Amino acid sequence: MTAVLGFASKDTDRSLAFLAGYVIVVFGLLDAYYLAIERSYRTLYDTAADEADDAWGMAADPATLGRVLKAVGSPSVWPFYLASLVVALAVGLSG
Repeated sequence: MTAVLGFASKDTDRSLAFLAGYVIVVFGLLDAYYLAIERSYRTLYDTAADEADDAWGMAADPATLGRVLKAVGSPSVWPFYLASLVVALAVGLSG
């Protein structure tokens, strides 16, 4: 992302900054998806630890769209990606 933004500001081709914005959104959603999966497995682990006899037949809940969107609101996801998106938009709209 940094390299694309560097090219966007150096070559005055601002459309590259919007490409960087797209990449930021995709990686942010991917990061949130993995966080939602991790939370499902933590819940599964807690359940398995409480009920040790039935632990072998359990499966983690899938990462649904609602869980992924909830993970986007996590403090480990949104500040980084929002700041990156603001920088990409600033580079894209400047000039």
